[in-house]
Amino acid sequence: MKKLVLGILSIACFSVTSNAQIELAPEVGVNLAKFSVEDDAGLDLKSKASLKFGAAVNIPIVGGLYVQPGLFYVGKGVRISEEETLNGMTAKFKALINVNYLELPVNLMYKYKIGKAGSVFASAGPYLGYALSAKVKTTTTIGAPFNLEESQTEKLQIGNDDDIKPLDFGLNFGLGYQSPWGVFLRVQYGLGLSNINTDDDDYLKNRGIGITLGYALPLGK
Repeated sequence: MKKLVLGILSIACFSVTSNAQIELAPEVGVNLAKFSVEDDAGLDLKSKASLKFGAAVNIPIVGGLYVQPGLFYVGKGVRISEEETLNGMTAKFKALINVNYLELPVNLMYKYKIGKAGSVFASAGPYLGYALSAKVKTTTTIGAPFNLEESQTEKLQIGNDDDIKPLDFGLNFGLGYQSPWGVFLRVQYGLGLSNINTDDDDYLKNRGIGITLGYALPLGK
C-alpha cells in the first residue's frame, strides 16, 4: 500500500506540464460508516452518519487525468442493536461506536467535460488512515415489569495491544459532478482492507459512503 501511494505521487511529480493548472479542492459532508465483521453473532449492524471534511490537490497529468492527494478528517464506526425476549420480558441492547481518523488518500481522477454544463469525474486510489479518537456509547433497556434504561459512554484505547489498532488502509472509489463555477458534488465509497481489531482471530474492517460538497479553486495562472 505504501509503495502504491509513493508510486502515484511519483507519476504526478514527473508528469505535470509547465502550463498545467493545479486546483485546491476543499470539501465537507457526511460519511455513512459501518463495520464489516467476520461474525456478527446475530447483531443488527447499521450505518451511522459522521462528519467528513478536508481538502485535496488536483494535479493534472495529461488530458483529463489528474492525481489527487489529500488530507481529511473522517468519522467512522457503526450502530449495533440486539433484542432478546425471555419469559415475556424484552431486553434491548444498543451500541454506537465512533472512531475518528486523519486520512491521507491519493486518488487518480479523470474529468470528462460536458460542454458548458461542467464536467463529470471518476476517481479511485488507496488511502492511509490514523485513528485520532474512539468511544462507544451503550444503552440497555429492560421492559415491563422493570422498565429500566441505563446508558454509559466509554473511551476506547487506540493501540496495537488495546481496543482498536491505530492504522487503517484501503481503497476509495468515487463519482462526481463539477459545475462550470468550480462547485462539485462527490460520492465516494471507502473499502477498508485493514483489520482494525486487535484480536487478529476476528476481523473488523471499515466501510463507508462519503457524500461531500466542495469547491475547486485554481492556483497559479
